[in-house]
This record gives sequence, structure tokens and C-alpha cells, in this order.
Amino acid sequence: MQKISVLIPVFNEAERLEIIFQALTQAWPKRFKLQEVLFVDDGSTDQTARLIKKQIPLLRSKLHAPVKLLSYQINRGKGYAVKVGMQVATGDLLLLTDVDMSTPFSELQKFFARKVVSSQVVVGTRKNGRSTVLLAQPLHRQVLGKGFTYLTQLLLGIKISDFTCGFKLFERKAYQTIAPMMKINRWGYDAEILYLAKKYQFTMTEVPVSWSNDERSKVNLLRDVVKSLFDLLAIRLYDWRGSYTLASDRDTLKTRLFSWLKV
Repeated sequence: MQKISVLIPVFNEAERLEIIFQALTQAWPKRFKLQEVLFVDDGSTDQTARLIKKQIPLLRSKLHAPVKLLSYQINRGKGYAVKVGMQVATGDLLLLTDVDMSTPFSELQKFFARKVVSSQVVVGTRKNGRSTVLLAQPLHRQVLGKGFTYLTQLLLGIKISDFTCGFKLFERKAYQTIAPMMKINRWGYDAEILYLAKKYQFTMTEVPVSWSNDERSKVNLLRDVVKSLFDLLAIRLYDWRGSYTLASDRDTLKTRLFSWLKV
């Protein structure tokens, strides 16, 4: 049985932590073996780190798996937190999820359907017409979100209907390949991850999930969509400059260059 690392990035989430604590202890599907739970505290200034530390012994006893808190003092952005967690994770699979549990753990079983199981990256979607949206976002947020999705598809050439759903599953080879090359620290990180997955030819599948909007979300959609658009351009620039080349490939290119120069 494959073991799953659960990665939960957090920033000033003291008021919402109880949601994820209850989900882990009461709603984690028993059929899926936990390798570890990784909380990555992205420089919180409230009681987030203290509350997680306090809860870790209970979580460990309930889950029968390691529960770790990775923390640093300066807020770097959710993308940076995801990168840190991916580089520490050891599971055969890695589940990236949000602290507010907008998509419940029960949806994980859909990721293991026969037609999906061979995929190396599985992306939860709220937007393909077959998802269950229990509590929708306000209309203006939906419109801006659709516009961002369209531009992301256009600029990055990825046929994904929902880049920003916080419920994604990665095989070990995929997340270990992607993480070291991640450059986008904030809201464009989802698009960067999927762009890298496409670039390195990892098989991707979208799966419709149940999702409920949390009105306490920290996303300022208009501001963050604008920032994300600049991130999309940065992704293209990074790729053009060779920043998304694996270290082993860079060494090969250097060897070839030196051999050409000697000739």
C-alpha cells in the first residue's frame, strides 16, 4: 500500500486550525496509509505555531503517524511553504490540501478511481461542470477566477480547468522533481507547479471534487489575480532563461558546451 504525506501550508490560521485538526482525527479515510502530516508555518505572527505544537501529541496518537511542524520567521508566501514541504516529504504520494478543508478528505477516494490511478499528478477541480460546489463564491469572484483561468491556459498552454483548487495529489517522482525548481513564492505557484509537471511530461488528470467556499479566505481576488498575471509572465521568463532545467540536464549541457569549445 502506498503511503501518503499530507502537506498543509499555514499562515496566521489560529482561528481555523480546529477545522484541520478535526478533519485529521475524525475524517481521514482509514483505507489510506499516512506516511506523515507536514504543517508548514509561513512566518505566522499569531498563535498558529503554538497551537499546532500543542496539538501534535494528540494527532500523532490518533493517526499513528509522524506529525511535524516546519516553521520559519519571515513570511515568504504560500508557494514557498509548499516548496519547503515538498522537499521534506517522504511519502510515495503527497496530498496538498488547505487548512480550511474546503475539499474534505473523503474526496481523496476519487483520486484512486481506475481511470485516474495511473496519473502522476491529480488535480481537484471545481470548474469542469461535474464538481459539487456546496457554497459558491460571490459572482464577481467567479468571473475574475474564470478570466484568470483562461489567461493561464493561454499563456502557459495547459488544458486545466482549475489551477487554484487547493486539493492536489503528486507521485513522489513528480513532487521531488518539481519542488527544487519552484521560483514563484506567492499566488502564481499553482500555475508554476502544473507548468513544470507538463514540461517534464508527468501525466496529469483532473478530478471533479466537492468544494465549499470559506468566506474567511485571505485571498484578495482582484489584487492577487493581478499579481498572479505577473507571475505567469515570470514563469515564461524563467523557462526561457533555463531556470527550469534539472541540475543533471544542466551538467549535460555544460559537458557538451565544453566539448564543442575544445573542438
